[in-house]
Amino acid sequence: MHKTAIPNGIFLGFAMMICSYVIYIVNPDKFFQARPLLLLCIIFLIFLKTGQEAKAANGQFISFGQVFKNMFVTGAIGIFLCVFFEYILVNYLKTDLIEIKQAMELESLELTREVLNGRMESTMDLAEEQIENGGTISLNSYVQQYMTKLFMPVAAVAALLALIIKRAPPPSTPGTTYQDTQNRYVINKDREE
Repeated sequence: MHKTAIPNGIFLGFAMMICSYVIYIVNPDKFFQARPLLLLCIIFLIFLKTGQEAKAANGQFISFGQVFKNMFVTGAIGIFLCVFFEYILVNYLKTDLIEIKQAMELESLELTREVLNGRMESTMDLAEEQIENGGTISLNSYVQQYMTKLFMPVAAVAALLALIIKRAPPPSTPGTTYQDTQNRYVINKDREE
């Protein structure tokens, strides 16, 4: 892992926290609607920066796994900081967001009910009861949210960008500095014969 993955993760977390708070100040009613797209843009840019730095550190050649790991660590740290900040913001600092979140979730639940057309009604009733009782703003809910976000958007965006950034070294030819793995550690081969 490249040494900038952790600092980039911390930077990502603080950038997302600042963006989240600015959205709250500008329009609290749109906090849960406008924020995901803006945060996804920030994730994309910081992942691109992390991948390019790791690639530059490896002499412009990097495998998919190496670049993915760097971006995933960056995202895991950033998302953790952002989810923790959102939990504190919603539950302690700006509690008016609780009502906004519950109203948005109930509206979404009603749209789901319409799509399902009476199927899974007991599940829908259980979800509605959980929303009304504040189950979606609990610490357990935010831990689940963090785990979900590790897959989408973190792993998905990291995989997409890793496919774009990865670059294998060219095949070795005489006179180049890149050698195949069989001959890499041979010292004084002529003396052995």
